[in-house]
Amino acid sequence: MGQIIERKRKDGSSTYTAQVRRKKGGKTIFSFAQTFDKKADAKAWMKRKERELNQPDGLATAIKKKTAKTLGEVIQAYIESQNGQIGKSKLQNLSATCRFEIAHENAETLVASDFVAFAQELLRGTQPAPLDPKNIPLDYYEPKPRLPQTVGGYMTHLGVVVRHGGPLVGLKLPKAEFLEAMDTCRHLKLVGPSDKRNRRPTIEELDLLMDYFVRFSDDDPRAVPMHMMVLAAIFRLPQDARESSRRTCACHRWPRPWPSDE
Repeated sequence: MGQIIERKRKDGSSTYTAQVRRKKGGKTIFSFAQTFDKKADAKAWMKRKERELNQPDGLATAIKKKTAKTLGEVIQAYIESQNGQIGKSKLQNLSATCRFEIAHENAETLVASDFVAFAQELLRGTQPAPLDPKNIPLDYYEPKPRLPQTVGGYMTHLGVVVRHGGPLVGLKLPKAEFLEAMDTCRHLKLVGPSDKRNRRPTIEELDLLMDYFVRFSDDDPRAVPMHMMVLAAIFRLPQDARESSRRTCACHRWPRPWPSDE
């Protein structure tokens, strides 16, 4: 049975906390409480909860509901687990995802159609809930369509959370549902690869890129050393290509017979 605990405020008024518990083997396996200003409201709430718990599978359902996590809570747990060692784009995308409607859904019960609907929402240009609703531009809620490449970035980062966030919150997340959703997103061209470049960067642009790559590598030891890879691409790969071309020509000029089976 439940109980109601009365507490006095500083102004002399009372609050009433209704508490419902279930024990097994002398240990409390479920406890839920809520506070009301009126004792009648507390009694009504306690009776309703007792009826729900007395239903077949009522206790199991209540325990599962209480331990459930929203997708937004799983994302926040993943971000905190990174201890600040997370890329800016990844952090920005995940933080924005927490402000969409999908973030309020039970993470365990999400299905493929939920993820596809989120991708469609992103492509249409739906804006996330503002950080400060009292201070936003007049056109904030006007759709600002995103490119499939941008949607792909959001979905890729969300996929990392779905794959690895479960153990952080003690849940089994719908990995298979997400993979199925991504197949549909690619088929519908909701996500896509980055645009291909049709020119080489100028010296000035290359200087800016190299400066950024060096600073990014210094800030994050886990980062891929892109400045070294760029230098290798400029100075080493053309030489390797010429060497491979010479070897290929030599093979064609002096063909060797295939080994005999005899």
